[in-house]
Amino acid sequence: MRWITFSVLVINLFVIVTISTSLRSSRHQYEQRTSIAAQSLAQILDKNVAAEIDKIELILLTAADEFESRTRIGNIDENQFNTFLTRQQVRLNSIESLRIADEEGQIRYGNSASPTKINISDRRYFIRPRDNPDAGLSISNPVVSRISKKWVLPLSLRLNKPDGSFAGVVYANIELAFFSRIFSVINVGPNGGISLRDDQMGIIARYPTPKDISSIIGNNTLSPELRKLFESGNISGTFFTPTSWDNVAKVVSYRKIADYPLYVNVGIATEDYLSGWWKETLIILALSAIFFFLTLFSARLIYRYMIALEKTADALRESREGLEQKVEERTSQLGLANKALQEGHSRLITVLNSIDAIVYVADMETYELLFINEYIKSRFEYILGKKCWQTLYPGQDGPCEFCTNSKLIGPDGKPTGVYRWEYQSSTHEKWYDCRDRAILWIDGKLKRFQIATDITEYRRVEAEKAGIEAQNWQLQKAESLGRMAGAIAHHFNNQLQVVLGNLEIAMADLSSENSPNYLTDAIYAAHKAVEVSSLMLTYLGQIPGRHQPLDLSEVCRRSLPLLVAAAPKDMLFKTDFPSSGPVIRADSNQMQQVLTNLVTNAWEAANENEGSIGLSIKTVFLADIPSSHRFPFDWHPEDIIYACLEISDTGSGISNKDIEKIFDPFFTTKFVGRGLGLSVVIGIVKTHGGGVTVESSPDSGSVFRVYVPVST
Repeated sequence: MRWITFSVLVINLFVIVTISTSLRSSRHQYEQRTSIAAQSLAQILDKNVAAEIDKIELILLTAADEFESRTRIGNIDENQFNTFLTRQQVRLNSIESLRIADEEGQIRYGNSASPTKINISDRRYFIRPRDNPDAGLSISNPVVSRISKKWVLPLSLRLNKPDGSFAGVVYANIELAFFSRIFSVINVGPNGGISLRDDQMGIIARYPTPKDISSIIGNNTLSPELRKLFESGNISGTFFTPTSWDNVAKVVSYRKIADYPLYVNVGIATEDYLSGWWKETLIILALSAIFFFLTLFSARLIYRYMIALEKTADALRESREGLEQKVEERTSQLGLANKALQEGHSRLITVLNSIDAIVYVADMETYELLFINEYIKSRFEYILGKKCWQTLYPGQDGPCEFCTNSKLIGPDGKPTGVYRWEYQSSTHEKWYDCRDRAILWIDGKLKRFQIATDITEYRRVEAEKAGIEAQNWQLQKAESLGRMAGAIAHHFNNQLQVVLGNLEIAMADLSSENSPNYLTDAIYAAHKAVEVSSLMLTYLGQIPGRHQPLDLSEVCRRSLPLLVAAAPKDMLFKTDFPSSGPVIRADSNQMQQVLTNLVTNAWEAANENEGSIGLSIKTVFLADIPSSHRFPFDWHPEDIIYACLEISDTGSGISNKDIEKIFDPFFTTKFVGRGLGLSVVIGIVKTHGGGVTVESSPDSGSVFRVYVPVST
């Protein structure tokens, strides 16, 4: 009994020491992991915020260069420059506003401009660039924007006049809520926090964000540990503090953001990161208590049932034999699984080697080729292990300028999917269709995987096809010109016959009382010939007009009563005009001519005075303009916003082969008209920098859309 009691005491004492050591080690590991996590999060936020500020600085430099360039020329169009600034701003969703103030601090250019005079000459981000020509990028303290009334962090650059003197500042405002959104995606626990601070450790933004953000902005209350590190000049550090600025014990990691006067602090509360440790401790203590009870109970059982030890040993031996048998079975199963894996790998290699294209895997950092298929081996020397830019793309002094590595991984470090591009070899001038993507390799890291298919023959066929299409276009153009020349000759011949006939009759009998009538008919025929010439000049865009700001909706509303009166009485007009605008630069009479000709074409296409005509006006963006059936063929829209005049009808429609000809002079599919109405439309629209699209099919009506740039 004594040796059993002694053994139980020794065992329990050993367990107590082991548990204590294990718990201390476990707590230390929790603290170490938390410190590493805080450092990693601070580094990630450092890179993200620095990258965002770098982008904003680039936009400020672009705006400053554009301003100084236009200043040297001496002509800054306010609307154009505001549009330029808007385009720059929308490149980054972090910018709340992008504006320019003159040397007096008066805001002159930018989006979301206030109708009242706003002056920023008392702001730090204006004063510093004004007083220091070499200040570079100035990052101010947070302020409430005088325009948006939101808390923002201003970034500014100095603007110079051609003589080098101060011309004002260009500045961008980052809404403080932007930083809160960035911080919110990082899990620092319920009691942790992330803050962005200035060069004096004053708070700029914090997550979680308090209800009243103004209550924390500029607060530079620091724990003794952080203040000591900061004042000693350390730009980064990680430490434990029992009294952070909000009196919560934390592991804190702070880090200076690149070369900017900003710091990011990440704090993980002890209550959060040790919660798992406390749970483990309670479980271990509970298990220890059970263990102590079991040891005492087991000692008594051992003493009373010593005889049963041999039986127990026999049972254990049997159990061991059964376990060994199961291990053997499991080993056999693992062997079969490994064999299946090898067979799958062999099949994959067979598939990759059977692809009639270049297939390889390369390291994205060292550019070393990690895998090549048989297609490469049959056309190159054995290049496995060499750099891709030295072997597959010869003639390079270093990594290729067109390397796609940067396009395969997003800012979040995850693959972006397949990137497709084309490449022509400089050695044998073959073209390849390349499809690249980042894949997870056997070392657990992302590598570049590429399949490059030889498309030289395909491009040759496409080039021949393009040549044939160009020839067909020239033939169609020649046909159109021939038809136009014949029609012009026919029209002028008919009118000149009338002129000559009436003049001959009048000359034969000048004393006749009908002579004035003959002369009147001759003059009328001559005027008809002049009208044909005028229409042709309009088609060719050689009729000048007075282009001035014009409300397109107002022009259409004034013309509508005349159009309704001229149309068949049963024709139904459906209109959808804005109350005002859009405003375009155009000739009023010419735009009325466009509307009249298109509406006339619409009701002529209707069946026996029945049907409806739709008229609508809207504003569209460049990307919304269809690319098919667009006229003139050489029109390439470049403006961002266009006014769209749409005329639709319920007529017989136009076949696909006729759509390409309807704007040719003297081409018509109707019994009425000269075939010049739509030619005049295209001529007028072309002189206004616009175009026309047609959407139609037989028996389904037609939709004509006229696009003219919106006046800025």
